[in-house]
Amino acid sequence: VGANVGMYTFLAAAWKHAVVAFEIDPIHVIRLCESMRFNRIPWHVRIHRQCASTVSDSTLNIETVDEERGDDASGRKFSVSTVTLDEFATQRNWFERKDLHIALLKVDTGGFELQVLQGARKFIKRQLAKNLILDFFGTSCREAAMMLLKAGYVSTMRPIAGGCYHVRNQNWLSIRFRPMITF
Repeated sequence: VGANVGMYTFLAAAWKHAVVAFEIDPIHVIRLCESMRFNRIPWHVRIHRQCASTVSDSTLNIETVDEERGDDASGRKFSVSTVTLDEFATQRNWFERKDLHIALLKVDTGGFELQVLQGARKFIKRQLAKNLILDFFGTSCREAAMMLLKAGYVSTMRPIAGGCYHVRNQNWLSIRFRPMITF
């Protein structure tokens, strides 16, 4: 979620994993599609120009603002539909499938990571994704970490800065599900 131009998308595709990528920015979607075509990324990558959020079937109007960059990404306006990850998974019968194994859920949405997770409560509770990589901007890291820890995920990084690992002015939290092992 927050595919951008596809760093994790290409990595997963190179390892022959099926990929479901969400990206709201039309310029990033175009660049991602062009890169996929140029690099001959196979059919098992699906790009959804939707906003993973707390609600489905809504429209989000966005105006980019980035005074520091001063490039073509600043001042653009676009709209995108919203969907919860729970609704997206339900529409595809992911909760009923016993053969489904989601290796990784990566969320990097520029400050809206908590909203993505709040729209994925069932997804998280059922531990549909075995590994999570979350890139936080802002103060929602602690709340998200508590939600995930309560669902049975464990942090693989030593927490600092209010419960999250701090790197380059951003909060990063890598979490994975630790299944119960019985002998």
